[in-house]
Amino acid sequence: MQWHQMDWPVLVDSLNLLRVAAVPYTILIDETGIVHSINPSQEEFEKFVDSVSSPQDESVDAINVFTSSPDLEKLKLRASMRQTAEAWAAYADSLFFWGGDLRLDECVHAYKMASSNAPDDGWLHFRLGVAHLKLFDLKQSNSKDFTKAIESWQAALELDPNQYIWRRRIQQYGPRLDKPYSFYDWVNQARKEIIVRGEKPFPLRVEPGGAEFAYPAEKNTDSIKKLSEPDPGGRVFRDILPAIQIESTIVSATDASKKAIRIHLRLQPNVAHAFHWNNEAEPLTVWLKSSKGWGSQRVFLQFPNPPMVTDQSPRSLEFEIVQNMGGNSHELKGYALYNICEEINGTCLYRRQDFTIQLTRP
Repeated sequence: MQWHQMDWPVLVDSLNLLRVAAVPYTILIDETGIVHSINPSQEEFEKFVDSVSSPQDESVDAINVFTSSPDLEKLKLRASMRQTAEAWAAYADSLFFWGGDLRLDECVHAYKMASSNAPDDGWLHFRLGVAHLKLFDLKQSNSKDFTKAIESWQAALELDPNQYIWRRRIQQYGPRLDKPYSFYDWVNQARKEIIVRGEKPFPLRVEPGGAEFAYPAEKNTDSIKKLSEPDPGGRVFRDILPAIQIESTIVSATDASKKAIRIHLRLQPNVAHAFHWNNEAEPLTVWLKSSKGWGSQRVFLQFPNPPMVTDQSPRSLEFEIVQNMGGNSHELKGYALYNICEEINGTCLYRRQDFTIQLTRP
């Protein structure tokens, strides 16, 4: 809105309540909120523009539209009593829009109840995924919600492979071989143009990640640097506790013929034991060695240290691998090397943590 200097309300249909199967989707709405046409013809569009551009009859009273939030407790009681997909979905939809951040967990539970009562309803799986992603964006502390969002969208797409919107949500976070375009390359362009105008860009509630900026590729052109293995002899002491929790999410290509996957790694300090990153030492390093049959046999990744001396923020790394040979299931082994400190003024340690990622054929 700031970029194009739009000063009118913008409605976001995150749950796809309109059940749009493809875009663009044009709706003609007048100033009173009345819908005149959906996907109008050129003639209908021009007629509508002429009607809203002409002087209004002052004798006609404006239509005042008042909205009120639904009775969430009544919807919850109805869902609990009826135990139907429709009742749980109505409660979940209302929680998503009216329940606020503190009731997102409850919203996820309601969508789960709805989908369990109607497992073949792809729309419920899709909305469950949206709720999981919103919860992940809010907390930024548990990548399991991100994984569950992808799994929910994949379940929805399996039920209806022709649903354009569901496919695009997966591709947004998936491998470049499966991307139709860069989903958020316009963000940097928008910020530059806003700054040139002498304005300060408004901060985004959630910054797009690497997969969302990535451009499509016709072949595997992963530019991750390939260097010598940092700890080939395994001499670095292992992180037994662990002080850093490692989680992964795999996003497969929506087109099975493009045997590529994008892996999202997330490393989070164990705040229960007051660990934090030591940003004055070597940066977080990850070394990966894929199993036979996958491209990029060894991959070296680093996360640059932020400017602050210490922090407890999660760190995310992304990379892609491509299947070159047959095989239904593989393991991707690797390890992370990092500098951490105990408490605020506690001992600083250099540790290694080994991990295994289960790979499933796209």
